[in-house]
Amino acid sequence: MGGSLITTGTIVNADINSLAAIEAKKTQSYIVKVYSQVSGTAIVDSAARVIHIVMGASCTITSIKAGWVVQASQAGPDDRHVEVDVLVDGTTVMGGGALDIVKATAAYGVVEGTITDGTHAKDQIIAITVDELGSTGTQGQGVFIEVRMTETYPV
Repeated sequence: MGGSLITTGTIVNADINSLAAIEAKKTQSYIVKVYSQVSGTAIVDSAARVIHIVMGASCTITSIKAGWVVQASQAGPDDRHVEVDVLVDGTTVMGGGALDIVKATAAYGVVEGTITDGTHAKDQIIAITVDELGSTGTQGQGVFIEVRMTETYPV
């Protein structure tokens, strides 16, 4: 007898018997953390701000996205921009350096960063930093950051 292949999305919740006793440790949580600064005020540099403590056996950071509500000035040689970093226990997990929101990023535009060290253990601390950089022109305002993660069942 041959086996059967079940394709993704073919089994739905109603297909699972209520007596199946599927263990909770076989599940994972989808986590979205959002950090933002007040719109209409200049972006403020921040020390590392804790956004999550890993509660499960493991946590995988799947993406980071950021932007601003008010775009930095576009005139001439303006060099205003913002760097956003994700840290785990104080060490960056972003490949190629921090995510850079440059002056060409439109208001409400979203920039995506690259996570290279994405899997972390129980009780590790996930934090973000914001650095306002440049010296000429008008800085953008209202930075926002979204970090997405999946986490296994708590141990």
